[in-house]
This record gives sequence, C-alpha cells and structure tokens, in this order.
Amino acid sequence: MAVALVLSTPAFVLEGGTINTALRRSWILVRCAWWRTFGILLLTGIIVTVVVSVLTIVIGVAFAAGGDSMTVPVTGDLTGTNLAVTAVVNIIIITAIMPIMAGVVVLLYIDRRIRLEGLDMTLAQAARDRRAATNQGYW
Repeated sequence: MAVALVLSTPAFVLEGGTINTALRRSWILVRCAWWRTFGILLLTGIIVTVVVSVLTIVIGVAFAAGGDSMTVPVTGDLTGTNLAVTAVVNIIIITAIMPIMAGVVVLLYIDRRIRLEGLDMTLAQAARDRRAATNQGYW
C-alpha cells in the first residue's frame, strides 16, 4: 500500500488539488509499475542505509579515538556533550540523506508521467511555443 501511495507528495505539490486527489493520482501512476517502483525504492533504501552506516561508523571511530572523555567514568553513561554531538551528527546525516530520497521519489513521479501520459512531449511542445512566442531561434 505504501508503494502505491509514494508518489502522492509530488502529485500534490506539482499538480495541486486536494490530498484525496493526490492519493488517487499516485495510485493510478503506480498501478501498472508496482514492482518496478518497489525495486527502485528498495535499492535506494539499501544505498542510503549503507551510506548512513558508513558515516556512523566513521564518526564513531573518530569519537572512540578521542578517548572516554564523553562518558561518565563510573557508569559509562553518555554525557551531555556526547548526546549533543550525537544529535548534531544525526541531524547532519539526515539533512544529507533526505534530499536523496525525495529526489528519487520525484524522479519516479516524472518517469511515470512520461511513460503513461507523454509528459516529455507536452514539455517539448510548451518549450517550442514559448520560443516561438518570444521569436527566439536556436542561434
């Protein structure tokens, strides 16, 4: 169900309308390409997970090399400094990763529109019309 509704956000933002219209539109766009959409989202999720894991390991090793100054010596609990640094690092990682996921979803949306509705031809015609209206040639 989530795969069928994954394109609702770009549909809502780019086409306007109501939330119900966007959900219905996403369902229609994904209907004939559910497995393809699922595979692309799964592959993207795996890639993002690997990148986040590598970044987490690298940052963890960097903190471990710094010594135990960020843990309480008696209990081994994290200090406020360590918690704050961990939160900032998590925010930075999420800030870097979320646009990648959003970009993949938007590209999927555009791909489905091109395959189902010929969006590329519509965009090419609009560009030709605009160029003709402004009397601009290629040179």
